[in-house]
Parts: sequence; structure tokens; C-alpha cells
Amino acid sequence: MIIHIIQDSVYANDFIRFLGTYYCKEDHFVYVIERKEHHVEENGNNCPWQYFHNKDIFAFNRKARKADKVIIHGLFDTILFIWLFFHLFNMRKIVISIWGGDLYIHKKLIEDTDTTLRSKMFDLVRGMIFKRTPLFLNDMAEDYDLLKEWYHVRGRSIHIIYPASVDMEFLERAIAEKHNNQDKVVILLGNSATESNMHIEAFNLLKKFENENIEIYCPLSYGDINYREKVIQTGKEIFGDKFIAVVDFMKPEEYCKLLASVDVAVFNNDRQQAMGNIAMLAYLGSKMYLRNDTTMWEQYVKKGQCGFHCVLDIDKITFEEFSYNSNEDQIKNKKYFSRLWDVEYLKNMWDKAFEKNI
Repeated sequence: MIIHIIQDSVYANDFIRFLGTYYCKEDHFVYVIERKEHHVEENGNNCPWQYFHNKDIFAFNRKARKADKVIIHGLFDTILFIWLFFHLFNMRKIVISIWGGDLYIHKKLIEDTDTTLRSKMFDLVRGMIFKRTPLFLNDMAEDYDLLKEWYHVRGRSIHIIYPASVDMEFLERAIAEKHNNQDKVVILLGNSATESNMHIEAFNLLKKFENENIEIYCPLSYGDINYREKVIQTGKEIFGDKFIAVVDFMKPEEYCKLLASVDVAVFNNDRQQAMGNIAMLAYLGSKMYLRNDTTMWEQYVKKGQCGFHCVLDIDKITFEEFSYNSNEDQIKNKKYFSRLWDVEYLKNMWDKAFEKNI
């Protein structure tokens, strides 16, 4: 039996369905850390799961003791820190899947002069946990390099990709129907209301196009509420009605339809983030802009040879150059990201993660 614990999100919903569809349901049990917004849907294909609250820690502990492996999908929650801290000398069955924010918090703590003592203590405990973790799951090989650099980990790493529930027929129809609207260029900026999106810096780069016929969609449905309001206010001040803040969660079909309409996607994120959005948009044929100082650029451009462009170059180019997406780039990107929805490719990865011998 493998016990999983994961935050409630669309990724959790897709992962639970993936487990129930392609693995024996008796071999996996998932605890979902409840959030205000519920994303996990009841489905006949789901593997067994339940919502996790702090009071469930004792039941979780009993199951974990009997389990062959405990996989923690993202180390964010205080209760998990406490539980792992009391198991530091018995970590042989623990696997931690790095989600990005649980790693890059270290960089933020180093750079932030106002770091609280509490945050420093949590990072110290995080380091103790990581050093004793025998196996990590990473969707970015470069993030494992940072783990070794920042926390001096000794555990090995397996490359994984989380499954995404995507209607491939819908995607192919969207690509076939997509055409460059000569009257309007649709831009998507960022993926959430988190400071790592660096929205304001991106606004300043895009400001020179404010008089062009554009629409800027800005997904802000989760993250920091105060930061979200700042982004909306600044976006409206610069771009007026051309700026559209997406503050509510959309149904997957609606969100896919929005992404299919995007001509240019700008991700000024200063860390690994927005992987699902990037994959979908690149596959759909949007022109892609990322920062060149992140692990995503390292993997997608330097190693993957994707047809992506550097965000900072926006400052040096015309609107026509900014919005034009070559067929060569579109073909390269679709080829690279098509594997993300190949079930056999995904299953081979997760088979390795689920092997009994860590």
C-alpha cells in the first residue's frame, strides 16, 4: 500500500483519477488537504481518497506505519512539517515530490531582509527533512540540482510529470480552428496571484503595446488576495479595458477554450511555476515568452530545444515581432509537449516512483 498526501487542486483531481484508472485501487490511498475551493470530484474511476484535516493526523500516522511508501506531494503544510520532524530517524519509506514553491521558498528567505524567525525555523526543519529523505520526485531535473546546492541532500531523484485530464480531441479541434485574428492579439500573462509571477515588471515591458489592438488575460484565481488587488489595479491603470483579470476558477473546458484563443503567452515567473499552462499553451501553438534565468528555460530551451523566447527581449522588439509565431517554433513545441498526454510515457515514470525498493 502506498499512502499519498496532496493539496486539493485540479492536479490532485487528475492524479487521483490517474491512479484509479491505471493502478490497482487497493494499492493506493490518497489524503487530500482540504482548501476553500474543492477540486477533487467524485468519480467511479478514482482510487480511494478522503479529505485530510489536522485532526486526522493520528489516523494518517497509523496508515503510514503500515504502508510500503508515503509520498508527500508538495511540502507546504505545517502539520506535515511536524509529522516529518518526529519521523526524522525513520524516513526510509518517505518520498517527497517537489512542487516548486516548497523549494524556492529558500531563495526568497535568503533574499528577503525581513525574514521572520518562524520562517527561518521552518526552513531549518525543511533542510533536516530533505537531508534525510531517500527519494525525491521532480518534474525539473535542475530543481534537484538546487536541492543538492541549497540543502545538501543525499537522496536520489526520479523525473516525473503529473497527469493532466485533457480532451485531446478538443485540443486538436482547437488547433485546427485557431487562426490569427488580424484585428486583435490575445495575450495571457502569468498563472496566479503570486509575487513570483512578477506581473508589474511584465506590465512595464508590455506597456509600449498599450495602443495596439490587444487583450491581456491575467489568471489570478488563487494566491495572495492583496497582491491580486495590486495587480488588477496596475493592469487597469496601464491597459484599461484591454486588461481582463480572471479571478474565478473556470471549468476545465472553459479554461481550455480560453487558452486556445491565446496568441502570445508571457510567463515572467522567476521560478519553476505554471508548468501545466505552459505545456498546454505551447502545444496549442501560442508564442511563448519565459525568463531565461529559471530552471524551466534550462529544461525547455537549452535541453528540450523548444521554440521559446526570452521575456526581457520584449523590450527590444516591435509589436509585429512580438506577436509573430513561426511555424518552426510551433512544430517544435507541439512535438515536445505532446508526450505529456501519452499515458504509457507517464505510467513508465510513475511505475519507477511506486517501486517498493526506494
